[in-house]
Amino acid sequence: MKILFIINKGRRDQGPDEALIDQFHTLLKEAGVDYEISHSSSIEESEACLVTARKNGYDQLWIGGGDGTINHALNCTFGQDIAYGIVPMGTVNALAQALRMPLDPLDAVRYLLKSEPVPMDIGLVAGRYFFTYATVGMHAAVFHNINKSLKKRWGKLAFWDSAFRTIWKKSTLPRFILQAELDDAPPGEHIVKDYAYSFTLSNVANYAGFGTITAEDPASPGYFELTSFRRNQLMPMVVWFTLLRILGLEKSRPESGHIFRTVRWVKVRSNRKLSVQIDGEPIKPEDRKNLEFQCLNDSVKILLRSTQAGQLRGPEKES
Repeated sequence: MKILFIINKGRRDQGPDEALIDQFHTLLKEAGVDYEISHSSSIEESEACLVTARKNGYDQLWIGGGDGTINHALNCTFGQDIAYGIVPMGTVNALAQALRMPLDPLDAVRYLLKSEPVPMDIGLVAGRYFFTYATVGMHAAVFHNINKSLKKRWGKLAFWDSAFRTIWKKSTLPRFILQAELDDAPPGEHIVKDYAYSFTLSNVANYAGFGTITAEDPASPGYFELTSFRRNQLMPMVVWFTLLRILGLEKSRPESGHIFRTVRWVKVRSNRKLSVQIDGEPIKPEDRKNLEFQCLNDSVKILLRSTQAGQLRGPEKES
């Protein structure tokens, strides 16, 4: 086991507390593993660290940061024989929450030291890979409209601010035609079409920033799931989130357009430019009117405990 642990120090003005980093060193030294901790305050520094991982033969890459940091590391190292370890140090930590990992960074390090590499699906759109989820329309617009300085100061509050500003202008969201291929559908029914204003394509759990948006828990272990929404279904969903998250009131989940499991690919067509985001990061593909999302089975390895590994693989993937 040879570990490169990259910590994103640029997510907050001060970066992680030095005492926390010292505790990381203590845990790793006590475990007797071969490791290096590198700090990154910019994309350039992060890419330099990842070049080091390639040259020096590290077989595990631990990423201390948020979902955007993890996504960047994936796109810089995809195709290498390396296992990814997640140390949640971001605002939302969607991937860590979906995998039921400890959200405390020190507990996450202890967790990873007793984990094993497990194959995991990932997604691909416009040449960019993603671990957890991709969205088009309403949810993606929230990420495009977010106030970055507010996010840096107040964390999740910035998402709520952007969500309500985006909802206020929801009439400007373009409708699109969605076409998807399903993996486990009966013959003649494996291609589905829908008209929607928002959709989420998710892996591991259908995580949508404010919380899971499917009724099941976990939503989709070890395969991709597609959830689409029509225009008149967006506001009821947001109200439901608000009542559940802020007031703690248990209400029936609003109806969504469609939920499709075990998706292979999704194509989106619109006559207007669409908002797109992956793993919590807004992106602007060259063509934002015609998009194709691919689901790549067992394409990377991620470090998990045996119980989480079984959950990730899902009953239909167990050997």
